[in-house]
Amino acid sequence: MLNELNLQLQGKEKTMVNMITLVNAFKRKMQHLSSKLQRLDLGNIQISHQSWRSHGRHLRNLTAYAAQSRLKIVYSICIPRFDHGLGIMTGITPINPMMAGISLVPPPPVPTELSASKEIIHCNSCTLFPQNPNLPPPSTRERPPGCKTVFVGGLPENATEEIIREVFNQCGEITAIRKSKKNFCHIRFTEEFMVDKAIYLSGYRMRIGSSTDKKDSGRLHVDFAQARDDFYEWECKQRLLAREERHRRKIEEERLRPPSPPPIMHFSDHEAGLLAEKLKGNYI
Repeated sequence: MLNELNLQLQGKEKTMVNMITLVNAFKRKMQHLSSKLQRLDLGNIQISHQSWRSHGRHLRNLTAYAAQSRLKIVYSICIPRFDHGLGIMTGITPINPMMAGISLVPPPPVPTELSASKEIIHCNSCTLFPQNPNLPPPSTRERPPGCKTVFVGGLPENATEEIIREVFNQCGEITAIRKSKKNFCHIRFTEEFMVDKAIYLSGYRMRIGSSTDKKDSGRLHVDFAQARDDFYEWECKQRLLAREERHRRKIEEERLRPPSPPPIMHFSDHEAGLLAEKLKGNYI
């Protein structure tokens, strides 16, 4: 039986799906024989105990090979530039894909501008203290398209617009700040990448001056905000890109279009008569 399975697995035209199907079929057959052995139904079984152990060992080896090959296929699909000989992806620190919590797809790289460990940020009128690194990072909602506005909650009660502008001016140029009386505000930046820098400040605890009053302290929560102005500008940008794409395709189609045939000359009745007489004179 094992020799027959080996012959079926040989050949260049065999795909991994076919090999796994053959191995699973052989495994089911071996399980059927095992159930007969347990029932002592030896009428149709011609196999010794030693050969049974040998077949089981070969079966485990074939199953492990099929699983390893299948894992390689998943690696090649999910991870680009995967080197099967090394077992790791070139350019990235080796990881064990079988560890709990680690998927086959590598996590997105951390921006170089933002350090992994947060530090204390000193401003003229306040100080920002990072949260405990053992705590989970603050959650955020799904980013709206063209987002340039952030929601900032958990502000101290005594925080003024000047203090807020001083803190978030480090992230980029601010176009507008809409502050509410309930310890939150909305800040709109000029560019979208500045929003990512503002999200980095989420989880920091703000303390105004050196005061220990609760009204001078608060834990910031920065999240994406959905603003109509951002969405309108994003739609305008998308329409502009669509027009440019249509113009580019039109130019490409005109360039690849075959040349038109030469124009057909049209004669009046008098000219047609003269040409006919001329042709008749040439043939006579």
